[in-house]
Amino acid sequence: MLRAAVAAGITLALGTPLGGVLFSIETTASIYIVSNIWKSFFCSVICIFVAKTLQSSHLIHFVEISNSSSLSFNSEIFMFIILGFFSGIIGAIIATSVAKIVYIRRKSKISWLNNRFRYAAIIATFVSIVTFILYPLRHTDKEIISTFFSNEKNEIFTFIQSSITIKMFFLFVFKFINSVLCISMNIPAGVFGPIFAIGGLFGYFYGQFFRLILDLSDPAIYSMIGAACVMSGASHTLSSALIIFEMTGQASYLAPLLLATMIANLTAQSLSMNIFDVLLVIKNLPHLPTIKSKALYSLNSCDMMGKVNYYLEINKLTVINVMQLFSRIPKKFSYVIPIIDETGIIKYTVQVKNLYKYVYNMYEGVRLSYNIRNQSNFNEYFIHIRKKFFSTKRSFFRQISYKFKKLYVTIRDKERLKLNKNFEEDSNWRLLTIFNDSNYFI
Repeated sequence: MLRAAVAAGITLALGTPLGGVLFSIETTASIYIVSNIWKSFFCSVICIFVAKTLQSSHLIHFVEISNSSSLSFNSEIFMFIILGFFSGIIGAIIATSVAKIVYIRRKSKISWLNNRFRYAAIIATFVSIVTFILYPLRHTDKEIISTFFSNEKNEIFTFIQSSITIKMFFLFVFKFINSVLCISMNIPAGVFGPIFAIGGLFGYFYGQFFRLILDLSDPAIYSMIGAACVMSGASHTLSSALIIFEMTGQASYLAPLLLATMIANLTAQSLSMNIFDVLLVIKNLPHLPTIKSKALYSLNSCDMMGKVNYYLEINKLTVINVMQLFSRIPKKFSYVIPIIDETGIIKYTVQVKNLYKYVYNMYEGVRLSYNIRNQSNFNEYFIHIRKKFFSTKRSFFRQISYKFKKLYVTIRDKERLKLNKNFEEDSNWRLLTIFNDSNYFI
């Protein structure tokens, strides 16, 4: 479903079913099953068929490229190589900037940066002001791509017809800033479309700037190749070249497209992670990073594992050992606890919640064999552990019920609640005194 959804999304965004399937394969290469490729193709074909049917109702707009001129293979190929190099750097800067902004925001002591709602409101205000001042940025990414890929003489070109090189530079810079800030929020704001538009603006600026010095081809060609290269640099994929080729249908673009995107890909891979891995790290989602060093493939898993600070030995799995482990584990410990044998091999793992239930059930079986004072000490300890690891927050209705019952508790119960509260604040200072007597060993 994930691969088919990725392919369908690219197909609907740009009208390129083949490029969408290839992009879905590249972005999910570590988990892609080749036998499912026909399902992605089927989903893309159905998607493009339904979209073309609804296109007449103006509900869906594809990127339309008109009057794309052919390209001859000559010395201008070196300009495309340079474009690929700079585009790869821009793609790497996009991924790195998103990671840095999120890191700075989370570590900042400024309250309006830590709060995601205030941060989103600030970014929305800034983007609104910028897009209001720069009229071309009010258009969607599809409209920007269609305009600069085919030199459409619309209101965007009317805005930049004078001092076109300078205005293209400012459009590229502010589009870059807006897109990076939007991606850094916890709100889905699109990744593929904005990066593609950034590459299109940079490529058009690049072609227009060097056209003042050299006799170059149409800047729209550089805009298309720039879009493919920046997307390749940001996502570490080569399918963006096929997407441009599928959009234009120009076979003469294929050689410079592939060459420039490979240069951009190699440049970006040497500088940063791809944007999708960055988003996975930001959201703390599992992913498999690329292992580039050949020496790492000869290592065992134990050579790459960190030190385990909290574990239990299977032949010493007693209540006293478990309680001592609970006292050493930091608050809100969310990892599993390994159970090892005498040789250090992990036999199984257990969650903190299940281990607490196990110890508590064992204590309940022998609780009556202790006197009242010992039972009180044990109960206080279990209350402390439960509050240390597990949330005690009540729902609204349970909180109302609790406050209602609290009105009828006796003076003795109030004193007991006060004692429990004091014990929670005193950490585990009483733990050793509870278990000094050998009678406590179960």
